[in-house]
Amino acid sequence: MISLNELTILPGRGAAVLCRVIGEYIEQLQELPFSFKDRHAIGGNCWLIAFIKEKDTALHDFLKQKQSRTEAYIFRAKIEQDGTLIRMPDIQLPSFILNQTLAIKDDVLYLGGFEVVRENKKNFSKVNKGEMAGFFDLTLEEPVWHSLPLPIDMQEGKSIDDVLVYDDKLVLVDNIMYPKYLFEYDITDPLSPVATKTIDLPNNGTYEHIHRGSINSNWMALLSGGVGRAGSSEYVSVFSLPNYEQVFTIDYLRSAFDMLESDKFTSLEQELEKARNTVTLYDFAIAGDNVLIACGHHGIGRFALPELLQQYQEKQNQIEAEFKDVNRYSRYTYGRSYELSGIYQDSQHLCKVPELEEVHKLVPLTDGRVVAVSYGETNLKLEYKVLQF
Repeated sequence: MISLNELTILPGRGAAVLCRVIGEYIEQLQELPFSFKDRHAIGGNCWLIAFIKEKDTALHDFLKQKQSRTEAYIFRAKIEQDGTLIRMPDIQLPSFILNQTLAIKDDVLYLGGFEVVRENKKNFSKVNKGEMAGFFDLTLEEPVWHSLPLPIDMQEGKSIDDVLVYDDKLVLVDNIMYPKYLFEYDITDPLSPVATKTIDLPNNGTYEHIHRGSINSNWMALLSGGVGRAGSSEYVSVFSLPNYEQVFTIDYLRSAFDMLESDKFTSLEQELEKARNTVTLYDFAIAGDNVLIACGHHGIGRFALPELLQQYQEKQNQIEAEFKDVNRYSRYTYGRSYELSGIYQDSQHLCKVPELEEVHKLVPLTDGRVVAVSYGETNLKLEYKVLQF
């Protein structure tokens, strides 16, 4: 019998792979009919779910010069005790734009995105009418879409760009236009979510867009990016739960000059040397009481969160004692940010991973460990390493 906690999905050579992790050993059980890049999840009552996004097919109508398209759908399968999959009918998606965000609680699948005006099933305007979310009951042969009421009025141009579940809580990440929010729901009864909190998200920079999140029972991290005159920035913002205090932010800035330089043609040797001397934010994950950053050739950045939370609370108390009328956003500007580009000189937070040339992906496990994935310097390898921090 295989425990659900032993299972994870890892990138394979061309497709995602269902794997069993026992200690430091990784056993590949079977290849899956979707890419690792497709958003996916294992959880609930032994479900394996993937959002298979809409794709152009190889077929063309040369008279109309239009490509034939395949509809996006949800792949679902039940995981048996021996690790085999019993595939159930795919779920057809509603007439909304869903952002490939998904999360599972028991037998319920939650999704988010934005609403558009549709003329029919395949034709729609690109006008974003506002954020939306909903859910499916996975136990049904043909699940029906249930819309989830939001605690604020829909706003044109906005979207739910990630859906996260921890314990009996559902968190919707409201994105794109400022102000941004977190919407929290109680899902003790997964089919009857109850809105409990609306949290204002502080803005890290201009034109900031949240890409995705990572969560466990104590911490939540959001990866976002923005663009300004100085260049492009990426941020990993870490929040303590259940109060959603932003205790730490990792900043990664690529200057406009560096971006132009990176586009210049060079030899393979020069490109490899450039990669070895450059810090890159490839991936991130919450693992136990740590936030981890995959830094390619440099290894993994590791930041212990209980210590950072204590520093945050001490500084917050100091600010409140000194400035009675302090603006509630000013607390995020007092010493709780870290510039990732300098981590190669920081032995306290940088960890090299034995046996891996580079670290490109981090796949968190339910017990607080993480699987580090490397494609090697030339993206021709595929290596895994189970790590405990």
